[in-house]
Amino acid sequence: QDFSEDTAVRIDQEVKAIVTANYERAYRLLDAHREELVRIADALLMHEVLDGDQVRRLSAGATIEEVTGFAPAQASVSTDDEARARARDRGPVVPPIPPIQKPLPQE
Repeated sequence: QDFSEDTAVRIDQEVKAIVTANYERAYRLLDAHREELVRIADALLMHEVLDGDQVRRLSAGATIEEVTGFAPAQASVSTDDEARARARDRGPVVPPIPPIQKPLPQE
């Protein structure tokens, strides 16, 4: 180890601050664009493959029918709606980052 315990603690704190800030930034971005992400996910569940133009149009607010040219089968829509509702009720997929109580071991 080429640095003191105090330096190791400060490094760990700075790394934690960077990771936490970017985790929160990513979460806010995903949350802010949730509707677009759900629209794209729904289209992928129904069609498996989308091209770049279709993704851009879905992101801009177009419906799946407008982008793909046909309406999905009613049975799959209700199943997909139920699955989405269950997924939303479960809450966040990624748990919060636990606090670092002591410096990480140095190798």
